[in-house]
Amino acid sequence: MSVLVWCVWATTLAVLLFLPVLSVVSNELCLWRQVQVAHTKVSSSRMFESDAAPPGSSEDLYCCNICTRLGWCNLWCPDPFTMICTFSNTIVMPTYVETNKTDAITCYTRRPKDYAATANITAGKQHIRAPSKVKESLVDGIYGFNSEEGFKTTTKDKDKWFVLDMGKEVTFTHVLLIAQRTSTANRTADIEVRVGTSAVMPPEGFTAYSLFGWFPGPAYPNQEIVLTSPQPVSARFISVQKMSGKSPLHLNHVEVY
Repeated sequence: MSVLVWCVWATTLAVLLFLPVLSVVSNELCLWRQVQVAHTKVSSSRMFESDAAPPGSSEDLYCCNICTRLGWCNLWCPDPFTMICTFSNTIVMPTYVETNKTDAITCYTRRPKDYAATANITAGKQHIRAPSKVKESLVDGIYGFNSEEGFKTTTKDKDKWFVLDMGKEVTFTHVLLIAQRTSTANRTADIEVRVGTSAVMPPEGFTAYSLFGWFPGPAYPNQEIVLTSPQPVSARFISVQKMSGKSPLHLNHVEVY
């Protein structure tokens, strides 16, 4: 069972509330969820800082508010023995399961609880020159902004897609896609997201699904493409397809919440 942390920021005073803890910085309300992450993954983040909580202060309150104020911080990890907190831009979903248990440390993520990290994924044929860019990395629940992460299809129209199977109907309002982190992210365009309740033959069968959202593009490196429905949508399957262009479908991370 995950632990939630809320914290509250004031210019001169931080007040401990009930657990879970609340963070309000620049009128932003933040909810932090506990997750276990390997220390090596946190310390190898592309953006990484550490800071010590002032003597007599609450480390959790101090660290979650500093993470919020940094802007780029997605994860913070307190050390109760040294009172030093580390801050990372690595995205970790609350449903992420760390496999390296011996190196795991307790951290707190600001990402929402989502369905993608527990979904099954099928996809078109991947680019043969990118064997490390497997489709499972889209839904493994962690993204460290590394060029080796993500999934890249071939340039053939029949391959430029993937579909998530949640296992059952779930209700959500957001689908988030992160473009690749290189300059070729601008090739991410004309992306169509559809939803349905039953399996179809991809990619032709996706037309039977309801349109959830469309991203015209182009994207910029590491852009978080957020498609939103004004009303909650219930579906079991979510298809993502590049509809046109000569470039492949190339994305690094997916969230559904």
